[in-house]
Amino acid sequence: MRRRFDEYKKAAEMFDLSVDTLSYYERVGVIPPVHRHESGYRDYTTNDLNWIYLAKNLRNAGLSIESLIDFAQLVQLRKTQNDAI
Repeated sequence: MRRRFDEYKKAAEMFDLSVDTLSYYERVGVIPPVHRHESGYRDYTTNDLNWIYLAKNLRNAGLSIESLIDFAQLVQLRKTQNDAI
């Protein structure tokens, strides 16, 4: 059985990021919070992986961390508003 940390590490490796960078992106809001199991391990969905892919590529294109945070907040706000309808 694969340990949950391996999923976290595998997600980072998939996008050529360090686990520290991936953790930072989640902590500051570059990517939305990832669902965690009761044990605290992250459970990445396809949507989470898409966010990581987008964040990495926008960052490589020169967007600042602050711009990525603003973008993620706007997308999440719109999703929340659409869910309320």
